[in-house]
Amino acid sequence: MGDAIRSYSLTGAAVASPDGYDIGVRHIEGGQVSTAIRHALAPGDVVELQSPKGGFVLPLRNEFPVVLIAGGIGITPFLSYLETLEGNAGQPRIALHYGCRDDRSRPFQNRLEALQQRLPNLTLVTHLSRLQSGDRFDRPGQFTVSDIDPELLRKRARFYMCASDAMMEEVNAGLEACGVPAFEIFGERFRSPAPPVLDA
Repeated sequence: MGDAIRSYSLTGAAVASPDGYDIGVRHIEGGQVSTAIRHALAPGDVVELQSPKGGFVLPLRNEFPVVLIAGGIGITPFLSYLETLEGNAGQPRIALHYGCRDDRSRPFQNRLEALQQRLPNLTLVTHLSRLQSGDRFDRPGQFTVSDIDPELLRKRARFYMCASDAMMEEVNAGLEACGVPAFEIFGERFRSPAPPVLDA
């Protein structure tokens, strides 16, 4: 992998003393790092890691509902959060809106469905914009702010997004138009750190 730098999300449950860490990697044909991880990396190989750089912290306990909005591989930052939850009475009501093109471009769907079965406080809503025959989905078309349960808006839900810049800008504008304060909207963009600049 050389000096290439990439950002990947932790996807396992947060525990005090983990035996290891899970990450979510989307393989891109011809991609330098994802191809190396998939085909070349082996047990015992050494890779250099940096500390997490996430821009928001998701609440394990909160009096307000939580709405998660994910587009495609943008689901990965939310997996660790959902895996950590226990679904008990002290944890927030959570609505996850997950938008993808079709079933083939929907990573972690089986895992999400298992989490929905385990967590009574989680509602999973899947949006598919380019339906194929046999696809499983809850709502056709792209996610929009109008898909959010109005009760969640009335209860001052906190909104967390990880998606394309265009989708996040559209959703952010829609939420603010509905009266959601900007400080109750959080977004996470995938950004690989810039390589260090070395003096000549």
